[in-house]
Amino acid sequence: MRDSIVRLLLPVLVLLALLAGGCEQRSTDPPIEPIPTLRPTYTPVATLPPLPVETVSPGVPVEPPVWQPASNGIPAQVGVADVVVAPSDPSIVYLAAYEPGGIYRSDDGGAPWHPVATGLGSVAPIALAVHPEDPSAAWVGTVAGAYRTGDGGDSWHLMADLPSMPIYALAVSPDGASLYAGGEAASVWRSSDGGLTWSSVELADAVGGVLSLAVGYNGTAYVGTAGSGVWVSRDGGEAWAGVGDELALAHVTLLQTLAEDQLYALADNQLYVSPDQGELWERVGPPGFRVLSFAVGPAGSGRIYLGSQGNGIAVSQDGGISWKREGDELRYADITCLAVDAGAPDVVYLGTRYHGLYRSGDAGASWALLT
Repeated sequence: MRDSIVRLLLPVLVLLALLAGGCEQRSTDPPIEPIPTLRPTYTPVATLPPLPVETVSPGVPVEPPVWQPASNGIPAQVGVADVVVAPSDPSIVYLAAYEPGGIYRSDDGGAPWHPVATGLGSVAPIALAVHPEDPSAAWVGTVAGAYRTGDGGDSWHLMADLPSMPIYALAVSPDGASLYAGGEAASVWRSSDGGLTWSSVELADAVGGVLSLAVGYNGTAYVGTAGSGVWVSRDGGEAWAGVGDELALAHVTLLQTLAEDQLYALADNQLYVSPDQGELWERVGPPGFRVLSFAVGPAGSGRIYLGSQGNGIAVSQDGGISWKREGDELRYADITCLAVDAGAPDVVYLGTRYHGLYRSGDAGASWALLT
């Protein structure tokens, strides 16, 4: 019986012993390996030599850096008021910019350019004309009178006989004998000595001002007015009369003669052509194309270039019968002026109001920015 009691109490005694002495529970999971310590590694890098340091002696002034113009001598993307190719030497090009004293000349077809404004002061140019036989003789109309040069623009001289008002237009006869000027007044001025002296003829009281001028090969002179159409003189500028009922009330901002009697006029943003010195007019150009400027190539070339206000250009190679739209890169530009090389009618210069001067050598198919 005692043995039975011992067998019954033995488990109880073992449990009490475990509670009194504590126990350690052992995990059956494999032991966890310690995390190795990460040590950075370095790749050798070649040591660069120290930069040279320029030492300046105390009291010696430091010369400022010299900057070269980045746009061939003309302020980048300057506004262009007018551009003229010298008739007797197409490599010489004059440019009038929308800035005080902004006259530039190129002697190699558009690059580079150099300023030729000595004597102009701070007046801004508006219009240019170049002698048909002497590329060093030129004239510029400004916001305050007009100036002449006989040395390619190296020096300019005020033509004092003209009033100190905006001169919007200048034109010289094909033989270089007569020079015409017009501007804010309803009068036309004429000089027979290259601009040294002038005489004037008043058009009419109703004429708002002279916006454009042209002289034909036979000496016939034309005036485009502000709201009174086209006027013509066939006696060397002594008497003037209005012509062409179609444009009688138009603002005629640009004129160009071609051949004996043919005349082109930009009137109220449309191009017109007359075969008879302005008596009859016919509109030319692509439908819906608002014209801001134009240029016509020499007789027989068939080239007509139209510049728009933010709509590129239109080109005709058959005298205005058909047209092709060109100049996608110019679709946001206001094209203020165009000039054609008389010896190479596929070469044309294009001035913009805010985006500089461009040149094309393939009749307007592609354009290169010159400024």
